[in-house]
Amino acid sequence: MKKQRISELDLFRTVAFMAVALQHVLGAYQRTDISGWESAVISVLFLATKFAVPAFVFASGIVLFYNYYERIDYLKFIVKRVREILVPYILWSALYYIYYTPQDNRNAGGYIRALLLGEGGYHLWYIIMIFQFYLLFPVYIAVFKKTEKHFAIKGRVVIFCIFAALYSAYILLPSYLLPYGIVKPQNPVIKFLFADYITRNSISYVFYFVLGGVVALNLEQTRMLLKKHSVIIISAFAVSFALLELLYYKKGFSGGKISLAYPSFFKPHYFLLTVLCIFSLYRLAMADWVQKSRSSCVFKFIGDHSYQAYLAHAYAINIVAGLIYRSGISFRPVVYGLIFLGCITVSLCMAFLFRFIKIQGRAVIAVISGIIRKRASQIAEKLNP
Repeated sequence: MKKQRISELDLFRTVAFMAVALQHVLGAYQRTDISGWESAVISVLFLATKFAVPAFVFASGIVLFYNYYERIDYLKFIVKRVREILVPYILWSALYYIYYTPQDNRNAGGYIRALLLGEGGYHLWYIIMIFQFYLLFPVYIAVFKKTEKHFAIKGRVVIFCIFAALYSAYILLPSYLLPYGIVKPQNPVIKFLFADYITRNSISYVFYFVLGGVVALNLEQTRMLLKKHSVIIISAFAVSFALLELLYYKKGFSGGKISLAYPSFFKPHYFLLTVLCIFSLYRLAMADWVQKSRSSCVFKFIGDHSYQAYLAHAYAINIVAGLIYRSGISFRPVVYGLIFLGCITVSLCMAFLFRFIKIQGRAVIAVISGIIRKRASQIAEKLNP
């Protein structure tokens, strides 16, 4: 029997996708000759959108554990992920590689490297990271089931708290221990995984994936807890955000500009803010006025197309920015506001078009296959009357 759809994930994914797009638009805005007040606004918006990637990982954890925890056919599971995740990624990697790489520097080796490391576009590292969770998903299921079998609910809570503490200790590595030379990795593999390409290492996001799994397996209890303690959670998020925004502006502002590199979910205090933001957004997505809103169908559409739109949005930013720059509009907030709105619109249109072509392609293949089978049957009948 097909499980009931987790409808709150529609708005959740919609906001996460918009947050990613806004981050990249803000990155372009910040590189212009901005004033002090613009820098302050950018710092607020950028901090407010930093939850996006962990939120996507969290949502993936929910969906996978909710649908496959009881039974998984690993081969079918992986084939589906290759078809729906890797094939579009390979196509978009080729497009971005051609778009960003000068013609004289293009070669097969460079494309393969870009493909394997997610370097075709500045946002494609996410697919390299998230696919590791798909590959190792049976291991996560086995660990969850072992824990469920041998520990009562209190024991599981303790184990999860210990896991959260260990993860907090782990994220000290890229934020404090490596930059200040406290830890100096000599092993090239360790350096590759935990320094140079730490964002592509799924361990760096494992807490959010596991958290999604915990929520999926305790969905009704989670909903009840969020409804019961929503005021506390949202208030804690608001206070944490205000305090960290002050810290961000104090530490990240230099040379007349705000540094977009300073806030990171690889820092323990931003990690806490990210978790509070995820649960606050999830609670908002559960609200009756959201679920019963006429906009719910829009959220569903964006949620269903969020992956393809994610792949397309960097290209969409370049297309829209080129058009708006030539329009003659000079007031920067309006320019980049229009770029953001245009990015969302164009990305979703491209995502819908890709999905339409895929569906129509399958239909055409099915028709051709049917004709071939029918013709082969007719030939066989003639040969063997």
